[in-house]
Amino acid sequence: GYIIPEQVIMEYDAGGNLVFFRWINPLSIDESNVASSISFDDAYGIFRENINFYKWMPPEEFALGDINIVEAPYVGDTLVIDEIRLSLMQARDKDNLDQFTITPVWDFIGYLHNSETGERWERGPYGLGRLSFLTVNAVDGSIIDRYIGY
Repeated sequence: GYIIPEQVIMEYDAGGNLVFFRWINPLSIDESNVASSISFDDAYGIFRENINFYKWMPPEEFALGDINIVEAPYVGDTLVIDEIRLSLMQARDKDNLDQFTITPVWDFIGYLHNSETGERWERGPYGLGRLSFLTVNAVDGSIIDRYIGY
């Protein structure tokens, strides 16, 4: 099943007093494992080498269990990347799915354009934010699949 990476739940009563606190999967800091980042040019080269091999499924097939995680009327015929961002991602450990590492990543964000209708699709999973079409691990240059977390 899906593991919640980290979550803090707090409930207050009408007087503003904390009545419930729960911290699920708290992060731990390991400062012995500080990493350097690959350059933009390296990340862009990895993107160009890998984007054509990345398989895009039609939205009706793009599901997690019984839950359709992407709602889109079509898949476009043109990929447009209009934002490239270096940020941090909470990535899963492949060997221990209950463990996560904050990892620097290069995200190639954009949208699919349908040339017949002029429509574009840029919503991410669950309608949250824009879609990263390829995420490159900025430490080692590997590709991270955001839907499985590593």
